[in-house]
Amino acid sequence: MSVYTLLVTCAHILNALLTSNIKLFVTSSFVSVALFFVIVIIAHIITLPFETLNNNRYIKATKKQLDRINAIKIAITGSAGKTSCKEILKHILEKKYTVLATTGNYNTPMGLALTMKNYNSEEVIIAEMGARRKGDIKKLTEIFKPRYALVTGVTHQHVETFGNIDKVYETKKELVDSLNGEGFAVFNGENEYGKLMYHECQHEKILVGFHDGEVVAKDISMSSKGSEFCVYGMGEPFMLSTRLLGKHNIQNILLCVAIATKLGVSRQDITDAVSEIEPIKHRLEIIKTDKLTIIDDSYNANVIGTKEAVNVLALFKGRKVIFSQGIVELGRLQERVNIELGEHIARIADLVLLTGENSKFIRQGLVNMHYDGKIIEYKSFKLAQESLKDVLQEGDVFLIQNDIP
Repeated sequence: MSVYTLLVTCAHILNALLTSNIKLFVTSSFVSVALFFVIVIIAHIITLPFETLNNNRYIKATKKQLDRINAIKIAITGSAGKTSCKEILKHILEKKYTVLATTGNYNTPMGLALTMKNYNSEEVIIAEMGARRKGDIKKLTEIFKPRYALVTGVTHQHVETFGNIDKVYETKKELVDSLNGEGFAVFNGENEYGKLMYHECQHEKILVGFHDGEVVAKDISMSSKGSEFCVYGMGEPFMLSTRLLGKHNIQNILLCVAIATKLGVSRQDITDAVSEIEPIKHRLEIIKTDKLTIIDDSYNANVIGTKEAVNVLALFKGRKVIFSQGIVELGRLQERVNIELGEHIARIADLVLLTGENSKFIRQGLVNMHYDGKIIEYKSFKLAQESLKDVLQEGDVFLIQNDIP
């Protein structure tokens, strides 16, 4: 903004020096204001090299800091569920260790640098690792040097930026490839690419799931209050109970339990921790009001999570209302996946509220299933928000599927 202000000021001074006609001066001044975005882009181009150098300075300092300390380093990656797994694992490990985890959904080198500013001799550091292009995970692992890896799975999320799912897979696999000879990795046995990565992994490893894996969850009972399930494959079977909603969260818990067990957390501590975990903000978080039950899943916009959120809605009593903008960043698959989402919604919802570019695809899915409930489409997210007070009724269960335009 400082550079932008300087550029505009210089433009006005130059304009004043070169223009003697007052009307022409005023006109050209208005033109410079109208060119706001152009000037902002120029300012960005000017400052980018300096910002890059400054960021690299922080990243190099973070790498040196991480090289010096003797903490247990755990990295989490995958197309979905990274933040949820990070929060679950942190809570479980805190029964035995002091733990520092990357803040919020910060999953870039600068996010790691910001997190390490808060390092205070914690015994465990958990780093969430995201990627927008091939090589991003590798760059993070070169800074962090993890010994433990948790891979939530690979889906078509972000195919739009990567080009195809094979590139997504290779990028997520960069985490596993970075492990040294003493590395340990946990994989999602319910994900096709998770199983493939498990079989290609040359380190100590565990596959977890509901059907495929050395560690599996069975005897699952789910309700609007949470889930209970039995864990097999870790010696004597044991029961876990959680307030987290959705079958995908059972899978997330299994992944974290496998890591925690490897790190020596007792079964009793795991059982207690899992029962204590609070719903994660904006990820199937239940909000009760005087008149409504709101299922806030607004930070979730991936292929698996959105469908699972609809399944969670089915567990509640009352008129079921869904607000959705569909799933984005899927490239050529976006139409098909959102039609499938609409077909899934048709089985559960009584009222569907839609906005955004995917509305027509979700509506097509509803039509495919001969949906006989009410559909309301809005031209903008803001209009949808403003209409809620008139649309929602007392006793409704309202699922906010995502708030990404």
